[in-house]
This record gives sequence, C-alpha cells and structure tokens, in this order.
Amino acid sequence: MKKILLGAIGVAALLAGFGGAQSKTLNFFNWSEYIDPKLVKDFEKKEGVRVNQSYYESNEDMLGKLKSGGTKQYDLVVPSGYIISIMTKQNLLRPLDKTLLPNLKNLGAKFRAPDFDLKGEFTVAYFWGTTGVGYRKDKLPKNFDPSWAMFFDPKKVPGPFQFLDDARPTIGAALKYLGKSYNSTNAADLKAALEVLRTAKAKSVGFGGSPDAKQKLLSGQIVMAIMYNAEAVRAAADDPNIGYFIPKEGAEIWLDSLAIPKDAPNWQLAHKFINYLLDAKVAAQNANVTGNSTPVDAARPFIEKAALNNPAVYPNAATLATLEYSKDMGVNQRLYDAVWTQLKAR
Repeated sequence: MKKILLGAIGVAALLAGFGGAQSKTLNFFNWSEYIDPKLVKDFEKKEGVRVNQSYYESNEDMLGKLKSGGTKQYDLVVPSGYIISIMTKQNLLRPLDKTLLPNLKNLGAKFRAPDFDLKGEFTVAYFWGTTGVGYRKDKLPKNFDPSWAMFFDPKKVPGPFQFLDDARPTIGAALKYLGKSYNSTNAADLKAALEVLRTAKAKSVGFGGSPDAKQKLLSGQIVMAIMYNAEAVRAAADDPNIGYFIPKEGAEIWLDSLAIPKDAPNWQLAHKFINYLLDAKVAAQNANVTGNSTPVDAARPFIEKAALNNPAVYPNAATLATLEYSKDMGVNQRLYDAVWTQLKAR
C-alpha cells in the first residue's frame, strides 16, 4: 500500500511538472507598451495565474521566433494582418475554440472576418490604427505641407528624423511618396524606393522602434519619425508639442490580432485571456490607456470622448480613403527582403 501511495504521489508530481505549474502561467509574446499593465494584474488576480510577457518590435522578428521553436514556448501572440496569412500557410497557429469566447459578440462586424482570416478561424481583432508621422510642433513650420517629401526630398527635410525599424511601413512610405501602391510588386518601383530610402538614410538618425521614437521626440533628439499613431498619442499626453499626421500621399492602416501558436501549452488559458480582453469595459480601458483604436464596438460608450474626436486615433473618412493594409506578398516577399537587407547594410 505504501509503495502504491508513493507511486501515486510520484505520478502526481510528474503531472504537475508537465501541466499543473505550466497551466498557471500565460506566456504572452506582445509588442512593447501594447496593453494596460493594470489589466494584466487584474486578470492575474482574478484567475490566480501569472502573465509572463516577452516583447518584439516587428512582425518578422515574431515570425522568426515562432518558426525556431516558439510555437511551443508562447501561448499568445499579436501578429499584424499580412503576417497572419504567412503564419496560417506555414501551420503556425491553432484554430480558435469559439465556445470559449462568448465575448466575441462585442467585436464590431467589420472586424470579424478580415481578408487575412475570412472565417475568423485563427484570430481575434485586438487593435487597429495607422503608421504615420509623429513630430514636434515647435520644430516644424506652422503651415507645413504634410507630405512624405519631408523625409525623402533633401530640400524639404526639417531636421533630424528616424525611420521605423520595420520593413513594410518604411518601404511603404517610400512607395507612397513615389505615387506607388503600398503593396507594389513591381521590381522597378521597389528599386526606386530603395534609392530614395538610401538617400534619406544618410540624413536620418537611423532606425528604431516606435517606443524609441516616442522617447527621442520627447527629448528633442529628433523632430519627426515614422511611428504608430498610438505611440504619438501617448507622447502628446506627456508633451503637447508632440503631434501626429498621415501624409497626404497616404500611409498604412493596420489591424493587429490575438492568435494562439499551434503548440501553445496553455491554449485554454490563452482563450480565457482573449475573452477577458473582449469585455466592453476592459477593451475601453485598454484603448484609453494605450491610445489605440479598439475594434470592440461594445466598448465605444466607455471610450474617452477626447479619443473619439482625435483624428490621430479615429481618422475621418477622407483620410481613411488614402490608407492601405499591408498584404501578404507571397513569392514577391523576396523583393521586399532584398530592399530591406540592402538598406540596412549600408
């Protein structure tokens, strides 16, 4: 009897090592500064679990990590639209169990079937926004022309600036400046984009993530940067001299989503966290704190009016018409990879 009991205890301990302890921790691979820390703490307290966050600054970095074993390491990731098509083709994501997501009803209809996941099989919309220009109002002329020329025409550069260390938005900015599609697959277009980027790079302070751009704007190290709208909104809350605009030629609109890696050890806890983030009041608080635009329509009554009326957060129809989503380039991705490699190399 003693041997049996000890054996049972040993098995229980072994099972705890594989499942019990692990199931108490959600490994969340997220963009930096992309969730209200208080919400994370509230979820941990409510569920009696721990949320362990790791961070990345580009979709490509996240994808590379998942492909090198991260599907077994992370329980939840936040990919952008175009990269999701790649992730599903490469079988990196786990289909969602919608019976565990009753708060899906709070999601706006236009966000339930995005073109990169038409059945909503693998993703749930998290935040949407734009990639434009954060700038210092006290360093630019009052009636400046809101154009990408401020980066790419040497005669119109107003001062030190920074590129976003993310291939698609940075290359896309050059393409828009040249009057081309954000998603051009024309080799000549991309060659021309590389040339204007190389010329501009020589006058820039280099590349950095959006949080880095925020800090450099606040410290006055740069006068403008390609960055995500929410980062500029947060910077403006710290210093009213910080502004944000979408160049007249157009820019990127993006939709980030919550997704579960195919081998996630704690996929049930990941569903619970997704459902929590879809709660109307939770989604509103998350948007209010981070400065992002929420796809949770049920949250709108709880969104701060200043945000709803801020074009940097919710652009008007005319501006939205100039924006493009980044698309999966398929075999043409090699063209973008080549441009990015050459641009960063020299």
